[in-house]
Amino acid sequence: MIYPKNCLIIDIGNEQIKIADLVRNKDNVKINKFAVIPTPGNCINDGIILDKVTLNNTIKATLKEERFKNKRVVFTITSSKVITREVDFPNLKPKKLRPVIENNAAEYFPVNLSEYILDYVITDTVEVNGEKTLKVSIIAALTSVVQEYVSLADLMDVKLVGIDYAGNSLTNFIKKEKIEGISMILDMGSESTMVSIMVNDVLKFNRNLSFGTGLLLDCIMNHFEVNKIEAIRISKERPLLNIEQDENPYLSNDISSSMNQILNGVARLVDYYTSRNQDKIESIFIVGGGANIYGIEEFIEKFFDIKTKLIKDFNSVKGSNNLGNVEGFFSNVIGAAYSEINLVPRTIAEGVHSQSRKRTSLLLVILVAVSLVAAFGYFQGKNIALERKKEQLEQDIAAANEVQNIKLDYETLRNRLAYREKIMEASKSSSEQFVAVLEVMEKQMPSDVFYLSLTDTGTSLEISCVAKDKLTVAKFIETLKGMDFSDVYVPAISESGTEEDPNSFITFSVSCKY
Repeated sequence: MIYPKNCLIIDIGNEQIKIADLVRNKDNVKINKFAVIPTPGNCINDGIILDKVTLNNTIKATLKEERFKNKRVVFTITSSKVITREVDFPNLKPKKLRPVIENNAAEYFPVNLSEYILDYVITDTVEVNGEKTLKVSIIAALTSVVQEYVSLADLMDVKLVGIDYAGNSLTNFIKKEKIEGISMILDMGSESTMVSIMVNDVLKFNRNLSFGTGLLLDCIMNHFEVNKIEAIRISKERPLLNIEQDENPYLSNDISSSMNQILNGVARLVDYYTSRNQDKIESIFIVGGGANIYGIEEFIEKFFDIKTKLIKDFNSVKGSNNLGNVEGFFSNVIGAAYSEINLVPRTIAEGVHSQSRKRTSLLLVILVAVSLVAAFGYFQGKNIALERKKEQLEQDIAAANEVQNIKLDYETLRNRLAYREKIMEASKSSSEQFVAVLEVMEKQMPSDVFYLSLTDTGTSLEISCVAKDKLTVAKFIETLKGMDFSDVYVPAISESGTEEDPNSFITFSVSCKY
């Protein structure tokens, strides 16, 4: 479903809410109005709305104050509750592709799909050995999360026309920016880091890490004893990522360690991608609120040894209303305007367009009626001749019908068999081993180890954790080594505070190869 050309797009982040009234054209958008406001505390976490009443009051007050008139709204969501998978399919027509995806989705998502909303977008079409294959990005969003956005739209008294996933929004934005070559795009959010790899304008890989630059902001808030808004200002103005500057070494080390933790997570995703593709990343582009941290370009470029650039000037935005110094926040908003993904439940999405369909149907009825009246006189005179021809044709059809039906049945069965064989090949999954590992971990792992993320790469299990002390970390590693892994090692570990500090904790990651 394509969104209206003129609509209001709202991105509710953990730190800021971005609103834009825009008009979509073929290659660019014109922004009529925009606003960036702080997100009220304890209203949203990981894309999940916790307090829609406060959000409603905040957004409606801004819409009224800034005189936004558009009532058609699209939300874009960033959340770990939205899962994506890239899957190859035979070259099926859209009407056949959707039921095939829905019937086989359980092979790609190890969750209860009755609790999720599915949609997909075709990212590329390739030809191998003379046969075309569709590259499809499938998106599964937790229904309860989506429903909260539907309820928020009801409170706001607006017409909800779409809900997009931020990873898809970002992909559409990069396509319109016409970035060439093999590039990695990092959307640096407070509570998440979106990683997308593209070859020219084709999405090859998209994953969301459930941690972001909020790790750095926590260090700043604790050190300077300030709130988050002030911490964001300090992160933009002071070179805390560069430990050679005249800053407190303890603070600089903590912040650099937190950024290394984020980039280590990104590096694991890059390793997973490059292990399955020959593409070598040529450039890195960063967007999002965290992209404005002082010195982040140089830090990421040095970490990966790949040219890194902060996207500041948008080629896809035209018109007199410049976004100015807030432009970096609007990549998802602009990309959502071009989305072919819509996570709004079908019953609601169909209701949005019901009035338009009714008007179209009425016009068609009138047009058909007028045409029939005009043609009645013409066809009446030829009616007898047509009836005679009709009788002859019916006799000819009856004679050939039986043979034709047999042939059509044969062709239908043969095509079904070919499709089924391709679908069986495309639907193979290796998730059983991952599920078995999780069952063992639930029984044997120490109860005082808390998981930040679990990622199954197909060849290894990547775990990010928090523990109270080093002894707990050691017991955790020993338990993992006693399981059925070929190798267990710790790529990153950092300690917050000292051993004598009762509030200290250790953050670490573990890689377990199957």
